[in-house]
Amino acid sequence: MFLVHLFYRYFLWLIGWKIKGKKPKEVKKYVLILAHHTSNWDFPIAVAARPLVKVNDARFLGKASLFKSKFGFIFYWLGGTPVDRSKHNNLVDQVAEKYKGHEKYAITVTPEGTRSYVDKWKTGFYYMAKAANVPVLMAFIDYKNREIGVLPEPIHLTDDVDADLKRIMDFYTTKIPRYPENSLTFHGKGIKPPKTYNIFKVILKLLLTFIIVFSLINFELVVYGVKQAYGQLNIIFNAKPVTEFLEDPQYPEESKSKIELIQEIRQYAFDSLGLDYSNSYTKMYDQHDKPILWVVTACKPFKLENKEWSFPLLGTFSYKGYFDKKAIDKAEKQLDKEGWDVRVREVNGWSTLGILNDPILSNMLNRSEGDLAELIIHELTHGTLFIKDNLQYNENLANFVGEEGAKKFLISKYGEYSAEYISYINKQPDYKLFTNYILSSTKRLDSLYNSFAEQDTYEEKALKKSELISEITTDMRNLPFRNQRYKEYFDNFTPNNAFFMAFVRYSGSQNQFREEFEEKFNSNFQKYLSYLKETYPSMF
Repeated sequence: MFLVHLFYRYFLWLIGWKIKGKKPKEVKKYVLILAHHTSNWDFPIAVAARPLVKVNDARFLGKASLFKSKFGFIFYWLGGTPVDRSKHNNLVDQVAEKYKGHEKYAITVTPEGTRSYVDKWKTGFYYMAKAANVPVLMAFIDYKNREIGVLPEPIHLTDDVDADLKRIMDFYTTKIPRYPENSLTFHGKGIKPPKTYNIFKVILKLLLTFIIVFSLINFELVVYGVKQAYGQLNIIFNAKPVTEFLEDPQYPEESKSKIELIQEIRQYAFDSLGLDYSNSYTKMYDQHDKPILWVVTACKPFKLENKEWSFPLLGTFSYKGYFDKKAIDKAEKQLDKEGWDVRVREVNGWSTLGILNDPILSNMLNRSEGDLAELIIHELTHGTLFIKDNLQYNENLANFVGEEGAKKFLISKYGEYSAEYISYINKQPDYKLFTNYILSSTKRLDSLYNSFAEQDTYEEKALKKSELISEITTDMRNLPFRNQRYKEYFDNFTPNNAFFMAFVRYSGSQNQFREEFEEKFNSNFQKYLSYLKETYPSMF
């Protein structure tokens, strides 16, 4: 019953109604009258209020045949009591008889008897109370003030019928019904019908209810979302216009040059590549050389299947970001405890997908011209096109546009034979060799996992996996890298499935974009991006 009463309270709160007055505890037997009854809304409001005004023991009268039907239990549950309304039975005597032998008993009557206008009240309630020798309690429903309740003082009837009825009816002269014209008291007085509820407030309360219920069901997700929002907004609101840094005589000239370069990169991305315009990267957040954002990814230990996190509206992601190092350390330990292959890495940039204007992070300024152009164009691509529940597509596209866009920008600004452009493209062969090797190694791991039999033990699977990964890391030393650092890449850590799947996420489908870009659109970025935006509608 507690939950039922809680629902009743919620219903009344939702439509903006208040409880005013309750039945006195000492009144055990009584006749309850409810006026004015002019609307269908009277019933649900009265049912919800019954236990709250302490009259849930008051029954309403109903035809005996209703209670004998297969739905009769519903009428009993709602508080009904059967009476025989045939001509051969006196209703007043029947009701009076029901009071005998009960320590507590009450019935509810609506004096109008109908929602339509009547020129006088039915006085059956009066004679029932007289015959049973019980007082009358007056319940009211006031739409003007949106109040429902019971006058606490019971009316003890006298032998003066007219005086008693006048006293009762006078009480209701201040209680405005839903349709005043249908009531005896207000008929012909031109009173405007009050509304049952304020629809705007009901919508706000429903929204609040949704937020509270969602928060309770998804408590951890809500806490995470609040922390992420705080982390992002803290950076965005504390970012300063780039002009402040450029006009600061104490700020390093080399860093000023990089800030100015970013302004050129973003303008080139809008004008020449066809990315959507935004005010991103017109402000900068000074990290003071401290990391501010980390990302965790996880993968099944013997299957190349990422763990995915679901976020309302945004969809599913195979990574989860944190602005709090302690929080991501805790998440990493929990995922490891659950048996996932886990990877945590620091992130030097992120995109709010065009929702907000992303700032420059001061550590970005440590990058070379080519790497900086690639990063800025990569993140602006997310703000232009981001497909829900398809992170691999989004990251591969952003990587492709970032790399190709950076080349075009460097040629446009510095020239095809410039040191900046040559330095950038000279890195590409090693990176492509490394990426392709990791992607081919990922396929080898996939073949190994698919070969596992059901009867293989965890230890047997783990040993075969370890042997193959060891072979992969060792063989990479024999690849013809120009830069020695690639050969030493795995000297300080052993990669796991989460590491390999990161390359699938970011680089596994770039050839598809390249072929489409070159063959169908003759390497024209604006035409290609226009085609993609029409074909794959973005989330925002």
